[in-house]
Amino acid sequence: MKKINLILLAILITAVSFSLIEKGNLKGIVKDAKTNAPSAYTNLQLIKGASIAKAVQTDLDGKYSFNYIEPGYYTLLCFNSAGYDTLKIDSLKIKSGMNEDLDIKLSNKPKGELKTVKITTAKSKPMYAKDSRKTTRTLESVSFRGSRADGTSYYVDSEIAIGEHSSKKMSTKGRSLDYSSYDVTEDLAISKPDKKPTFESKVRHSVLTAGEVRDFNKWNLWEDLTSGSMKEYTKIWGLIPSKRYTVQLLNKINLPLVNRKVTLINKDGKVVFETRTDNTGKAELWSNVQINMKTTPLSNPTIKIQSNGKNYSIKRAKEFSKGINTLKIKESCNQSNEVDILFAVDATGSMGDEINYLKSDLKNLIKKVKTNNKDLQFNFGGIYYRDKTDKFLTNNSEFSSNENELINFIRSGSANGGGDFPEAVDAAMDVALNQMKWRENARTKIMFLLLDAPPHRDSLTALKIQRLTLEAAKRNIRIVPVGCSGIDKSTEYLMRTMALMTNGNYIFLTDHSGVGNPHIKPSTDEYKVETLNDVMARTIQEFIFVPSCDNKTKKEVLQDTLVVSSSQIIDRVIIDSNLSIKWPNGKDSLPILIDTVQVNQDTTDMKDTLQQVMFKAYPNPTNGPLTIEVSPDIKVIYLSDFTGKILEKYTFNMGETKTSMQLKQYPAGTYIIRAWQNGKWVIGKIILTNRKRYD
Repeated sequence: MKKINLILLAILITAVSFSLIEKGNLKGIVKDAKTNAPSAYTNLQLIKGASIAKAVQTDLDGKYSFNYIEPGYYTLLCFNSAGYDTLKIDSLKIKSGMNEDLDIKLSNKPKGELKTVKITTAKSKPMYAKDSRKTTRTLESVSFRGSRADGTSYYVDSEIAIGEHSSKKMSTKGRSLDYSSYDVTEDLAISKPDKKPTFESKVRHSVLTAGEVRDFNKWNLWEDLTSGSMKEYTKIWGLIPSKRYTVQLLNKINLPLVNRKVTLINKDGKVVFETRTDNTGKAELWSNVQINMKTTPLSNPTIKIQSNGKNYSIKRAKEFSKGINTLKIKESCNQSNEVDILFAVDATGSMGDEINYLKSDLKNLIKKVKTNNKDLQFNFGGIYYRDKTDKFLTNNSEFSSNENELINFIRSGSANGGGDFPEAVDAAMDVALNQMKWRENARTKIMFLLLDAPPHRDSLTALKIQRLTLEAAKRNIRIVPVGCSGIDKSTEYLMRTMALMTNGNYIFLTDHSGVGNPHIKPSTDEYKVETLNDVMARTIQEFIFVPSCDNKTKKEVLQDTLVVSSSQIIDRVIIDSNLSIKWPNGKDSLPILIDTVQVNQDTTDMKDTLQQVMFKAYPNPTNGPLTIEVSPDIKVIYLSDFTGKILEKYTFNMGETKTSMQLKQYPAGTYIIRAWQNGKWVIGKIILTNRKRYD
């Protein structure tokens, strides 16, 4: 028996060894061709056919490593910031059981006019062994925009290519290879010399791809999930935001009242939920959100409001399914211009890609937000957290108006430790809520929580997470989780729950960038894939925008009737991702919301299609009353605010094609009307004006 076991062990070892030998490895260093400095956070992708086989990023020393690669031919792409050319190596052969070393140098793009270098033919000694199969391989033309005659070497088809006729030698570890001349055609252009590269110019922005789920915008879907496929997770975390009450506060000139205290009270006078109004003047309140707490079901609850030292009440408040609880208070317009933004980041070993993203993109993100909101006073802070057995539990950088303090803090961090799956998320939230100095009067407070693992699942930690989330809602700190590679469905449920309870939204990374480990898809119907940079920037913008007190909409430039034709049908069932912010060049500081969807051009006769009106709404702009006429095949229309949050739904009766809405209970601004027709959305914008400005 012992002999048989030894034989089996020997077979197993041989099989494992053989399987490892079958794989190949590729490593090296990426450097700046001009300065010879390591190129940190450069992205490299091994492409097999039409798919990304592996993707890595270089570390601070410019080092990269592809391990356990299936033998065969690949295309290698190497790209960094807009300051560098993209490098492409075709037909790169990975040999079985071989460790290959390949160092790469990248050249900066000139900042003047760009030059295109086309490689038309190539004769050289290959870097890797040619395929022994009898095939004729033709080098396809490759265009490098911005390459220079004195720039670094580029590798195409495993061979060197440069912007002039010459003979070069490139040394790889263990061998020296000769490269003969190339027939190169140049499109000559004049270029200005580059400045000395900075840290920001050495990294590529907007690499990671992401989507978002806004459960406020798809409320019926969320209710289905919590009673269906995600029901089991409600018991794990003890949270289920389902009984929803929405409040809208306006002042006397129909502008939102921001950061007002709003409390849900039961019939015994006890506080059920407390929060503050957001930048749109709305507050989201919840009853019985902690399923393990013994609470009395609400019956005819009261909503109490505190504003400028005065108390107001809404008796017999209605649930969201029956409408929005609106209150208009006679107050002058006085909005805070303070915004606090915190980045809390899991810094355990599996978070390397995400931390590298922050190091490369954070300055770009902050610059974008501050440039578009020069009248606001931003404070930025940061937290790194790991787990109880690691070198540190939490590190933090206090809020500061100097964004460089946060940027330097993030760049000083690294991914390490961890080991088990759950991490100390509760410790990070504790620091965020009890140590970080949030400004009480800030119009918006955002906490981005980047993580790839849940909190520990013991009952005490779960209870702590519940209490900290309720505290965040009470203080108007909007939690925006960013789910990274490695999270499971239970973690997704918790993150979406925390976002709902604090009036935030849930962001998740996707596999489309080819960076990092696989990412799970969220439980939703459809979503839009964008860069993480764009999603975060838009989230910040939507959470901080408040109409200016002295801004006046120019009535004469707006159309009197909104007409939506079939040319505006969109293919995706998404409303929350169809808007972006664009600023005009004029002095008016009010952002203009524009559609970013593409027009469906599948029709054979566009002229006839444009005459097929799906719905029209008038007057536009309106000071409250709105009439909507629809095509007979439209059964339901929705009204949403500019963030996509659904405000009203109207279902047409059989044969009905016309209805009226009253919008005066909402603050002045841009609203979205959408209708579902033939499996697609049709959408249009309505402007709600301040009534007194036109009286």
